[in-house]
Amino acid sequence: MLLLRQPTIISPNTLDNVIAYVVNEGRTTAYTPEEYEKLCRFFVATDTIFSDTPAVDNGLTCAQIFVGTESLVTNAYGIKSDGEFVATLEDNIRKRGAMSKLISDRAKAQFSNKALDILRNYVIDDLQSEPYREHQNPAERRYQTFKQNTNGILDKSGAPSKVWFLALLYAVYLLNHLATDLLGGSNPLSVLTGLTTDISILFMFSFWEPVYFPTGDALSYAHKPGFPSESAERKGRFVGFGESVGDALTFKILTDDTQKILYRSTIRSALSEAQQKELLGWSDRNQRAEPSGAPSFPPNRDSPTALEIVRIPSREKSDGTKRHMSVIAPNDLITRTYLTEPDANTGERFRAKIIKKIVSLEK
Repeated sequence: MLLLRQPTIISPNTLDNVIAYVVNEGRTTAYTPEEYEKLCRFFVATDTIFSDTPAVDNGLTCAQIFVGTESLVTNAYGIKSDGEFVATLEDNIRKRGAMSKLISDRAKAQFSNKALDILRNYVIDDLQSEPYREHQNPAERRYQTFKQNTNGILDKSGAPSKVWFLALLYAVYLLNHLATDLLGGSNPLSVLTGLTTDISILFMFSFWEPVYFPTGDALSYAHKPGFPSESAERKGRFVGFGESVGDALTFKILTDDTQKILYRSTIRSALSEAQQKELLGWSDRNQRAEPSGAPSFPPNRDSPTALEIVRIPSREKSDGTKRHMSVIAPNDLITRTYLTEPDANTGERFRAKIIKKIVSLEK
């Protein structure tokens, strides 16, 4: 049974706002034609994100983001250089419709003849920020929000830097569906479309959570896994949602063996129920900042665990057999947190965290 869990970057207050909005505005009444026509006259700001690490699966080093200045709806497109801006502009128009005005800086790619031809064809006004006045582009501020949240997702999940673009798309998807005070407690997609968004998919898996997914042979009618030598499942990591693939509950998986992106609607967590509960308590831990050798969550179950237990003989039992006790290396306890036993009088419990070893018993 899967546990509903809080997405990586959702604060409790934001989650309460989302639930309150769904309860209070849980209707599917669209805008009137007049309201929608007015809403469609929207401005969109754009900016380029550069990464110092090539993305997994495709080697992307840049991303182009488009932000609605009124609705805050954001789209991100992966590119290998800023020369691909024209293609991303066409994709954004294809997905969201032609904007009324495009706001950008004076980058050559965003002010090229090809880009201007597209603006002419769709009768789109344009506005460029003054040189060295980046704050005049609304996308700059939103870019900082996504950069901060993307780093937060990588830190708290322990995912490697090479999945930065997948984490960015995950952050974009979340923030497009989450209520914000900037929109009066509504969420960007609801402001843009006038419809109540479904957020149930957000609580099914956490970013970078290990999952099992069916193989292609298991899903194919023509081929089936060899019996009993082959498994019908493979292991991967949950890295997002299939927005334009399959049904509403289709997930994006990064395979462990080939490091490729697959889409599956039938997946299950590779964590036990106890591990899933423990995972909920790790939301404030920066796993990328942990010291080398410190235990991470979830531990790699295919190799010896961080707390490798060594059995040594101890006292003899009454029947003459040896009793064994577990011994754990002191360094393996660093960064772990423990709860004390309840006080006999007050019932209070205290939390203690081991931060370093101050005495060495080795000779």
